[in-house]
Formats: sequence, structure tokens, C-alpha cells
Amino acid sequence: MGITLVVVVLISGYLFSYLHLSSHYKLTRTEGWHSYFFVASRGIFFAISSMVLCFLIDYYDCVAKLMQTYGWKLQDFSKLAISAEMLKQGSWAILTVLLALVAGLITLARDKIFPRRKAQKIKNIVSENHLEKFIVEASYTQFPIAITLKSRKTYIGICLGDELINSKIEHISIIPLLSGYRDKNDLSIDITNNYQAHYIEEGIEEGVHEELTKEHFRVIVPTDHIETFSFFDLSTYVKFKKKELAKKRKAYNSPYPDTHVSHMTIQSSQNVD
Repeated sequence: MGITLVVVVLISGYLFSYLHLSSHYKLTRTEGWHSYFFVASRGIFFAISSMVLCFLIDYYDCVAKLMQTYGWKLQDFSKLAISAEMLKQGSWAILTVLLALVAGLITLARDKIFPRRKAQKIKNIVSENHLEKFIVEASYTQFPIAITLKSRKTYIGICLGDELINSKIEHISIIPLLSGYRDKNDLSIDITNNYQAHYIEEGIEEGVHEELTKEHFRVIVPTDHIETFSFFDLSTYVKFKKKELAKKRKAYNSPYPDTHVSHMTIQSSQNVD
């Protein structure tokens, strides 16, 4: 009975945790014995619920009433190779697993029917992890972000992050709009490539290009290669860049043409100008 209890608790707990959104998120971020205890904590609830249901079924003699309805006799079950006690244990085990499965499927269906509620739940789940919260917010709002690698290479684009439920963050994927590098002295961003202009010129932005889409330009970067994450607003960047150039002109008393900022516009769903 002891082994049966442990196995049933673990199976039912894992089934529910796999289907339930927040439980799945926490399960994928636990390791070793912690994952067993986490699954068991979910499974115990269904094991106790199943015991209560089995007790009520036995107390109200539901099985005997069902047998009378179909004309079955108790002697017919005495011919079975298993004892009545084993039959009760088996019924409890099956009911426990079924309860966990049904509960998990209900939560899964609810999340599919109400996607906005699911999105809000995901935001609440990742709220304690600043990096995951940032990626989820960037994915849902589609607001441009800037990532700077340890090599000082900088990408500015739209995040293609997933729901971050199935595993920890190891990579981040973006559709680049601009790219450049950070100055080694003051770490200011200097833009060298305008992907957005290329998308427009080649008809990729409108989706009329014969072969290429924006997905073909996506950049996947390991998170351990990234130095900083931040949101990026082009108009703010241009204002700061102009102030920076003005300070340089004043400091060195020499003209600096605004070549870095004069040609850059981003046309996206947020109309960031």
C-alpha cells in the first residue's frame, strides 16, 4: 500500500503540474529532490480528495445500488483473481489520477478560451524574475528593446520571446531593426546598420518579397553573452544623441555632423519615430 500511495501521488501530482500553468512554470525551475516534493505536494491534494470521494461512495452504498440497477451480484465479483481490498485500492488510485487529469485539462482549456487572462497570469508568474518579466513584457507589447553583448555589439529590435513556461531562459530571439556598437569610452550607442530601412526598400515590411520575411533576419543570442537588456525609444535616443554631439562640439570646438541620427526612422506597430 505504501508504494502504491507514493506512486499514485507522484503520478497525479506530475499530471496536474504539467497541465496547470503556474505549477508547470515552477516545476521546470526546480531540481533534484525539490521537484519530487513539489510534485508530491500537488498529488497529495488529489489523493486526499479521492479518499473522501471513495468514503462517500462507500458510506452511501453507491456501488451496491449500481449493482442492483444492472442486476449484478456480489458473488460474480468473488470469482475475480483480485481481492476486494485490492479492488478498492485500485479504484482509489484510478480516481486520484483521473481527478488530477480532469483538473489539469480544465485549467488548460480555460487558458485557451481566455487568452488575455492567460497572458495576465503569465505576467504575474514571472513578476519576481526581472529578466523574465522584461522579456514577457517586450513580447506582448512588441516595444523595441536594446540588447548589448559583452563584445559591445548592440541589437535593437522586436523581442520574439515565448511564454517562458517550459524552461529557463537560455536564449533570446529578436527581429533586428537597428544595430551598432557601444563606444568603448562613454558606452553610448552608435548605430551602423538600419534593418528597418532595408525591410521597407526590399518590400519585406509589406510582405511582398518573394522569398524573405522578417523571420529570416531574426537574431538568437545566448543570454550569458548579453551584458544589458533595456527598452529602446528612438525619439529619446535621437534627443540624447544630439545633446551628446553638442557637448562634443563644445568640448573639442570642432563640427560633428549629425550623420548618426539624420537618416533613422522606425516604422512599426507602435509608430516609434
